[in-house]
Amino acid sequence: MLGFARYRLGDAQRSDFVEIVRQPGTPDDAVAAARTVFEAHGLKTAVCGDFPGRIVDRLVRPYYNAALNRLDAKLATAGDMDLTLKLGLGYPEGPIELLERTGLAAHHDVTVALYHALGEASYTPARRAQVAKALQTKRR
Repeated sequence: MLGFARYRLGDAQRSDFVEIVRQPGTPDDAVAAARTVFEAHGLKTAVCGDFPGRIVDRLVRPYYNAALNRLDAKLATAGDMDLTLKLGLGYPEGPIELLERTGLAAHHDVTVALYHALGEASYTPARRAQVAKALQTKRR
């Protein structure tokens, strides 16, 4: 068996990135064939094991939560934190502006799912994401 997940961050456009999900017993030729098909359609691929959150969300969601928590702790303003990461580390977009653009409520939903699946505190949604989700729910 083989699965795939095309990455999309919140409300942003779908990316050109697809995570090919290798399940136990998946033959190498099946992975190679999937990669060939996706790449023939202009998509970029990476292979991951069949785990909750795959690669991208498992790596970035704790980072986003940490940035939101540091913002709440008044480490710096959102603009200064974003600028520091853009200029200091070469990020094209800071974590706060990225989350505001793509949706804090969507970030909440993903982190809650990962927290329930993995039980790791780093996936507990940051307060700002919880507030955004509550406001979204209230508006409905």
